[in-house]
Amino acid sequence: MKSRFYSILVLLSIVWGCEREVSTSPDLIENPVNSKLFIDSEPSGSLIYLNGKITGKETPDTLFWLDDTTHTITLRRPLYRDTTFSMSGVANEIRSIDVKYHENPKMLGRIQCSSTPDSAEVIFNGVSTGEYTPHLIKELIPGHYTVSYVKSGFRSAVYDYEVSSDETMGNNAALEDTSVWVTYSSHNSDMPEDAVWSVAIDKENTVWIGTATAGLVSYKNGAFKTIPQSYFGMEDVAIYKMSVDSSNNLWMGTSQGIVRYDGSSYDIFTTDNSGLPGDVINHIAAHFSTKLWVSTSFGAGVYDNSGWTVYNTSNSEIPGNVINVVNTNVFGEVWIGFSRSGLAIWNGLRFKPISNFGWASGPTAQPYPGNSVYAIDQESNGMTWVGFFPEDFPGGGAGGLTSFDGTRWSNNYSGQISREIYDILVGPDDTKYVATPGGLTVFNSWGDRRFFKTINSGLYSDDIRDLELDRDGNLWLATRGGITKYKRK
Repeated sequence: MKSRFYSILVLLSIVWGCEREVSTSPDLIENPVNSKLFIDSEPSGSLIYLNGKITGKETPDTLFWLDDTTHTITLRRPLYRDTTFSMSGVANEIRSIDVKYHENPKMLGRIQCSSTPDSAEVIFNGVSTGEYTPHLIKELIPGHYTVSYVKSGFRSAVYDYEVSSDETMGNNAALEDTSVWVTYSSHNSDMPEDAVWSVAIDKENTVWIGTATAGLVSYKNGAFKTIPQSYFGMEDVAIYKMSVDSSNNLWMGTSQGIVRYDGSSYDIFTTDNSGLPGDVINHIAAHFSTKLWVSTSFGAGVYDNSGWTVYNTSNSEIPGNVINVVNTNVFGEVWIGFSRSGLAIWNGLRFKPISNFGWASGPTAQPYPGNSVYAIDQESNGMTWVGFFPEDFPGGGAGGLTSFDGTRWSNNYSGQISREIYDILVGPDDTKYVATPGGLTVFNSWGDRRFFKTINSGLYSDDIRDLELDRDGNLWLATRGGITKYKRK
């Protein structure tokens, strides 16, 4: 009993001693300095940096728990110069500053407006400034602006500028001369793509444009309208050639058949639903005829309201089935150009192959440029102009342009812009327009011929596929760089 009492006393002594060792008195805590800085700006929304470090705050806002020393404040916002200043904190007080950006001239920017040629009207954000190039627009609040340059006889140029503090933006606007040539492409108009294969003009002077992949495009009264391939239930369709008939229907020869379009409804002809000889249409002609003539790689197709008639080597006198071009004329003839098989003429009853066509021999023989014909058109006196492609095989022709007066071929047309002829158009004044992959040739007589290429005209591409004249006498060119209007007058 005595030993147990002794043990308890020892334990109490140990516990009491430990408590005395870990027990401490509280330290005195000094009250913190709570200096506050209120930062505002006009305009607001500037990022606030404190002593070189981002605070995550934007103006207007307050910085808390600062000491009473001098602090470096930086405000940052896009396009504006950084604004840096010093502020000293005062314990338990709020100090404030309001930065007015636009009262500082160095916060404003400028746009130098220049053009070639000069004296173009300056349109700023859609409103005329009443000034002409060269002109400096000053004291601009940093931001985005649009400047247009307008001059009669030139395509207007539009530029978007991003103006920063104390900087002069701008460039020289090279204005495109549209007094003679106007090209519409996907870069300067509502054209859906640049690759144009064909063009046709209807009786209402609507310009119809056949593209490589984007479908059919109409141009009237300065506005473009695209009718996509899906409208006709097609996809991946190229419109190779077009023609307008006497009822103002537009006929389109495509890579998947023929489409007849009257402006509101359409019909499609293919080898599956009609007597069409082939689905890939190389050429199509509805001018000067009550019937539609179509060229394919399987013969010629002729359509009237009763159906299709097909002409090929098995049922007619035509010399080949691969037909590149058909041409109807005011004399009631239909000329057909073949691949490697020359020419044939339909006189209303039968076909007549052109005799002695090909490479001739003898002292009086005229060397013809080949047997692959791609373009045909006639003058008012009946002179027929024929365009060829070079033939890359033994005995093949050199290609180029020639003419036929009814009895004799003339091939004295050296110095041609290209020997690959895509289209020939003879105007009402018998001026000849020749489309090639190397540009456009224009002449009345061969001695006065003119060559137009991208380097000396408003063409965006030298590769010209089709030609047509509108009711105002303008020549329209289907090119690989868009649709081009040549103001002949």
